[in-house]
Amino acid sequence: MQGYDPSPMIINYTSTKFAINGFGDSSWLGRASQPAEHAPAYVFLASPESSFAVGEVINVNGAANVP
Repeated sequence: MQGYDPSPMIINYTSTKFAINGFGDSSWLGRASQPAEHAPAYVFLASPESSFAVGEVINVNGAANVP
C-alpha cells in the first residue's frame, strides 16, 4: 500500500497482514489517515479556542460523505 504506514495499534489489532492490505484504498484520498492528521482537531477541541464551538462536527475523514 503506497504511502501508508500502519500504526502499532492497527498492526496489533489485526491478526494477519491480509487484514490491513488495501486498508484505506477506497477513501477519496486513496489512503488511510495517519494519527498526526487527526491530532490538530483534537488539540483544537481541547483548547480554549474551541470554547464558542457548540454542537459542531469536525470531520477529519478524508472528504468522505457523512450520512
